[in-house]
Amino acid sequence: MNNWLVLFAFPISTIILSITMQKLIKSPILVGANFFAIYLIVAFSAFDAMFVAYALVYAIFAYITAVMTQMVYRFFQSDSRNNQNVSNTNTYKGGNQNINKYKQNNGATAKIRVRVAPRNWRNI
Repeated sequence: MNNWLVLFAFPISTIILSITMQKLIKSPILVGANFFAIYLIVAFSAFDAMFVAYALVYAIFAYITAVMTQMVYRFFQSDSRNNQNVSNTNTYKGGNQNINKYKQNNGATAKIRVRVAPRNWRNI
């Protein structure tokens, strides 16, 4: 077995494909299980029995990469939501929030409380 293939090509392809699969499947356990199944088939069809140990290591590596991808994606997603809520206070971003509006009526100001529904109320 070629050492360059085992030490460089398979780990790099595992990283790239596990990030892609995590974005599609959105489940790190399924990503790791898919890689284990793929490498197990490759181990018995193309390599010797030693590659089964590598298949397990690569599956664990794919799982760790998928978990890290999920954490990074959630961090940037929550960070962008926080920045939108802070920077744009005129638009409503979510939750049941009472918004105070003022209406001028014959020279007097009346305070009206309005309950605003979120834009994506069906997805909550």
